[in-house]
Amino acid sequence: MRVIIPPSLRNRVLQELHEEHPGIVAMKAITQSYIWWLNLNAEIELTVRTCEVCQAVRNAPPSAPLYPWRWPTRVSIKECLLILQRKMATTSLG
Repeated sequence: MRVIIPPSLRNRVLQELHEEHPGIVAMKAITQSYIWWLNLNAEIELTVRTCEVCQAVRNAPPSAPLYPWRWPTRVSIKECLLILQRKMATTSLG
């Protein structure tokens, strides 16, 4: 069972739900179990999309140190033959 929120309290409920900046998906998941009103999902999306804090951290994966690749000093004959074999297998007509 979900509670239907009257129009006069909707902004307050949205602010409470968004207080910790959980994002669109988490807010929708929370509301689907407890509350409802017409166009609730659209209002959640608008709330998150217009939030400066949410937009500042959006799509910001944790940074990791970059490690350079070591270039091979030589390529073995066996590796060359495997590459050539694969190339021939993909371009064969039969």
